[in-house]
Amino acid sequence: MKCLVIGTGHHFKATNDGKIWTCGAYNAHFFGRYLDTFDKVKILARVQVVDTVPEDFKLVNSENIEVVNLPDFRGPLNSLKSFFSLSSIFRSLAVNKNYCFLLRVPGLVQTLFWIHLVLYKRKFGLEVIVDPALDFDPRSLGSSSGVFFKRIVTWVLRKQCKNAYATSYVTEYTMQKIYPPGNDKTFSYSSIDIGEEAFSLSKITLDKILNGPEQLTKVKFSFTGDLTRPYKGLDILLKSMAHIQKSGVEVSLIVIGGGRMIDFYLKMIDDLGLTGKVSFSGYVCCPDKIYEMLLDSDLFVLPTRREGLPRAIIEAMAIGLPCVSTNIAGIPEVLEDDDMIEMDDLNALNDKIEILLKNKKIRIKKSQDNSLKARKFDRKLISIEREKFYKYLITS
Repeated sequence: MKCLVIGTGHHFKATNDGKIWTCGAYNAHFFGRYLDTFDKVKILARVQVVDTVPEDFKLVNSENIEVVNLPDFRGPLNSLKSFFSLSSIFRSLAVNKNYCFLLRVPGLVQTLFWIHLVLYKRKFGLEVIVDPALDFDPRSLGSSSGVFFKRIVTWVLRKQCKNAYATSYVTEYTMQKIYPPGNDKTFSYSSIDIGEEAFSLSKITLDKILNGPEQLTKVKFSFTGDLTRPYKGLDILLKSMAHIQKSGVEVSLIVIGGGRMIDFYLKMIDDLGLTGKVSFSGYVCCPDKIYEMLLDSDLFVLPTRREGLPRAIIEAMAIGLPCVSTNIAGIPEVLEDDDMIEMDDLNALNDKIEILLKNKKIRIKKSQDNSLKARKFDRKLISIEREKFYKYLITS
């Protein structure tokens, strides 16, 4: 029996009946894709025990998917308190000759487990999903203290890529240049899971634009992202909305996602004169509900400061929304130059949005082009490349 041990940075919830839960994509359906090649999957994840979970949470574990429960620490300092228990778990897994190993990097848990794999001379594969250097960019972190850590995490991921048995990247070429593989078996595919249920909605979006006015004097923006840190650039979007509102355009925004910075953004909304114009959905676990909220908007804007290849943009593109984002990480692989801004360039964001608002022909073209481009992330196509990686990994 071939078992795959996956190192992740996820935080899951556990109820007293032994079930493990999550809100979002990383559920049993997601990890079930590994079972197409492996007989069993063990997921290393931090787990918090709770009495109940919301109704829309999804199960993570199943008969052949086991979660190896790690303490629910956050940050390097707190990890030290769990060092001995973590080391014991990692050692017991690393010495098992029947296991294959995959690290979904970057991340603290993954790095600690990687150290054990190196110590015990075990082969491992990587799925490189985010550029960690962007995590510690002062503009992304909201503090200048990240410069030192930026160098460390960059060095670590380069080392991991150099030593991996096989490596996959969410980008086609961007992150491969920054974090070059040390093997000749590299793959490119995304974890994004999009199918006809999304692409079929693009006609609704296009019809809405075709039947709408030449110039939008009333616009609803959509934004998807975690609000735990200023990674996703919601502050820049809010400033842009305030600018556009002053030109006489009626603006509103749906924010899909949650996090501890909501109070900060609420104050910012009041200060910018946007009270009543922004609604927060909180965390949304159901993809269909996300598509429903995106469909209710006119433009998707994500002035993000930290990415790999953002699921949020691909989802918005799939349903035919015109999109504006930042030219970082893998985003230039999916959006055109005139759809992107430099990080934190508010004036450029204002200009990009105003062009879309004033020109129906451009909105129509962006809607059509985006839906077509997103087709390359159809789950049927991605699963083929993904399966090649898994089959090679099992030979380790």
